[in-house]
Amino acid sequence: MTGAVDWARVSDLFNRVEPLAPPERDVILRDEAEPVRDQVRALLEAYRREGGRFSGSALEALRGADGLALPDEPRPGSRIGAYEVVREIGRGGMGIVFEAFRADDDYRKRVAIKLVGAGARTSAVMQRFRRERRILAQLEHPNIAGLLDGGLTPDGAPWFALEFVEGVPIDEYVRDRQLPLAGRIALLRQVCSALRYAHQRLVVHRDLKPGNILVAPDGTAKLLDFGVAKLLGGDDSGGGDETEVGARTYTPAFAAPEQLLGEPLTTACDIHGLGLVMYVVLTDRHPWRSRGESAADVRRRILNEPPPPTGLGPDLDAILGVALAKEPARRYAAAGDVDE
Repeated sequence: MTGAVDWARVSDLFNRVEPLAPPERDVILRDEAEPVRDQVRALLEAYRREGGRFSGSALEALRGADGLALPDEPRPGSRIGAYEVVREIGRGGMGIVFEAFRADDDYRKRVAIKLVGAGARTSAVMQRFRRERRILAQLEHPNIAGLLDGGLTPDGAPWFALEFVEGVPIDEYVRDRQLPLAGRIALLRQVCSALRYAHQRLVVHRDLKPGNILVAPDGTAKLLDFGVAKLLGGDDSGGGDETEVGARTYTPAFAAPEQLLGEPLTTACDIHGLGLVMYVVLTDRHPWRSRGESAADVRRRILNEPPPPTGLGPDLDAILGVALAKEPARRYAAAGDVDE
């Protein structure tokens, strides 16, 4: 691969083409410079392998087979504020997450540090990142990963430190432990509590999915990643409900119909997301996505088909039917209503 890579362009293009079918992707990518086109395709393949979650292996694909490193990004042993970086633990379209320890003389505290990658520092991304930090500063709940610290790197990039959650996604947790129904419901009650708390503070998460809910070994669920969250009815200078050009503020397979249609969003979109998480956690399967289905097929089913029966009884089917209603007004008014 030759030529300099425009990493901001790679990030923007990835977010634009990932939801599309391969022929549509090819039409958009064919006029791009070869280094950018190749890196986008590598990232798409890594994203597919990771099942929609970025990790170290996805980062390696993004960097490319030639081992090209992104400029000005922290390495193990480097410092961010008072923290020493241990390793990279995640990467998405808006930020990179590192495991780190507080490294001053006071104490050593394990944290997760999030900052905007050097190749993604567009004005829209920086605005959304600052919005996430403002939102997290308002949230103190035992089932939400808490904000601990924040600042700027020497080159002016914002960062913040969160409590480190050593856990696994909620769907993996219940499946690997073959948790009984009562245990799964108890976990989901924690998620409902976190979401109810956020909504009471007019925060809409907008990207609820199993990968954004980690469960610690002691069984505590933690809601993560408010990177595309929005404040309702307040100062939210990060933009409106619309999807930014070249970006997407949801995960298609876990999106509400109004998100897929680009309509205004309220807390009802989170109720739909909660319903999807509940269905997956309770049944070990997605109601509208099966192996081999295209993104277009999943979108069509979300928009048009009711959730199939869970096999767990009419009471749970009725609860999920309301949470997953196509029209926002027909869903539960609050996360607490689902819990009850």
